[in-house]
Amino acid sequence: MSDKEKADQQRSFERFPLDFSVRITGSTPSNKPFSDHGEMSNVSGSGVCFITRHPEWYSEGQRLLIHVCLPGTDQLDAGMESSGTVAWVLSGQGDDTGQAQVGIAMDGCMSFETRTVQQGDKQG
Repeated sequence: MSDKEKADQQRSFERFPLDFSVRITGSTPSNKPFSDHGEMSNVSGSGVCFITRHPEWYSEGQRLLIHVCLPGTDQLDAGMESSGTVAWVLSGQGDDTGQAQVGIAMDGCMSFETRTVQQGDKQG
């Protein structure tokens, strides 16, 4: 049994599958700032798992800010934000997509954040 499988069995919070876009900001292991976009695959009371196309940007113990994008209107960019620490990175075992799953242990509760979208500013 792998370390990740053991950790999954010992979780104190149930995981719930959700499909939201996420924005992640931080610094790579080589200390270069980045902003990544990915898809959240699940969430629990203490963490978030998302899929990235840039696994080389992540390492265990790394500090990040995550913004979970909530569906809204064309005038409002709404989401939930929190800082956290990378708990694990799981590369796509044997596939050639270059994608990986990243697990983040959240520092605490997420906060609701909004900003008004200027014309031509909305990201897809």
